[in-house]
Amino acid sequence: MEKKYFVFRGIDHANSLWMREQFLEQHRAYVRQPNPVKLIHGGPLYDDAGQPVGSCLIVEADSRTDTEAWLSAEPFFKSGLFAITSIERWGWTYGR
Repeated sequence: MEKKYFVFRGIDHANSLWMREQFLEQHRAYVRQPNPVKLIHGGPLYDDAGQPVGSCLIVEADSRTDTEAWLSAEPFFKSGLFAITSIERWGWTYGR
């Protein structure tokens, strides 16, 4: 089965920087561990003042279902940090 790419975007709840800080090391360990869902690119989203307000992850996976299962155990997602989330399939055309 050919791998597909998915973009996850999560926007934090207001006033939740403490939660992001609390789970940051667990998040980093989780996304770096070997898994059939592979993190390709990722990082925080920032507001105009430079404060983190969300996350953007690009993952390689067999399916959207696999991506959703992987995210459900991800520490930021699991802790309820995100007020808004989206997952879209992405066609990686440039920059490979």
